Amino acid sequence: MNKRDFLIAAAAMFGLCTGGTMAEPSKNFKVFLCFGQSNMSGGMGAACAPDAESKVTHPRVKVLGFATSTCGTVSRTLNKWSDACEPMHCGDGVNMMGPSYVFGRVLADSLPNDTIGLIPAGCWGASIELFMKGGHCNASQYFKPTNSDNARDWLITKCQEGIKRGVFSGIILEQGESNSGDGAAWLTKVKSVYDDLKQNVPFGNDVPFVAGELLANGDGKALNTTIDQIPQKFTYGYVASSQGLAGGGDYPTLHFNSAGYRTLGVRFGVEMMKGLRKANLITSVKYQPKRIVSSAVVNVTSDDIQFYTFDGKTISTANVKSTMKPGNVYIVSNRTTGTSTKLIMAPAK
Repeated sequence: MNKRDFLIAAAAMFGLCTGGTMAEPSKNFKVFLCFGQSNMSGGMGAACAPDAESKVTHPRVKVLGFATSTCGTVSRTLNKWSDACEPMHCGDGVNMMGPSYVFGRVLADSLPNDTIGLIPAGCWGASIELFMKGGHCNASQYFKPTNSDNARDWLITKCQEGIKRGVFSGIILEQGESNSGDGAAWLTKVKSVYDDLKQNVPFGNDVPFVAGELLANGDGKALNTTIDQIPQKFTYGYVASSQGLAGGGDYPTLHFNSAGYRTLGVRFGVEMMKGLRKANLITSVKYQPKRIVSSAVVNVTSDDIQFYTFDGKTISTANVKSTMKPGNVYIVSNRTTGTSTKLIMAPAK
């Protein structure tokens, strides 16, 4: 029995021994924490508004209520599960789109036997210190989840609520604008938050951690070289690239636009799947292409027709027949070297 299964069994036993009514968490309900600052919850303005597809629920993607609040037609209850759609951070005061829902849909389409539970915890204006044990900072006016200037206990409580339903399976972080001048110190702070969560949620060493880059041409871009060191700091650490994504909305030099958030969510999903495979936390994958991946872009490296796998690797034309599998290979049409082109998913048979 691995540590993950042991924690599930122990939780169920604890409920039984104390006379509680706790149901055993389902191994097929995978819980993911999505935390950070405004680029996790989403920017404001028409350019950052949820698109039509992000407002449609998925039968196997759920969200733990950020707050008890109503955002348009979306109503959520604090720390209660409901069908997910944007805005994921309903209760943050505005109607906005971030990467977390698209991330969840990519996982659900890749893991057809599982339900994906998302814990949204993006806080406007939050430096990483807000989530640190003993750390304090001035929380933004948009962020009132704890009525205090420290969100550490709030974050742990949300994760503990999540694992009552399922298995804690991964973390994504989109944060850094408020710490863009920290350099290597940011890595140490992020690792302390991760270790604190691991001890108190708790979860094992094999839980993947994916950090997203900041806007590549934005005001916080200096931190991206530090963010890119996440794989060296974490055994199961990965980075979601922001290359090619555009800014928009209220702070176009800090926030992505809706298309950028959608693509970033896909990249988070791709990197998380790498971690889940490496940690042997999944046994089978069946990717079902959806429109959410149609905006992926690659740089053309040859004037000839190129074939790419889902994670962006080139397939030799000599090995196409033996390498291609329906549903997981992009076919790129002939374009001029050095330009960019959208990817087309080969249809599953």
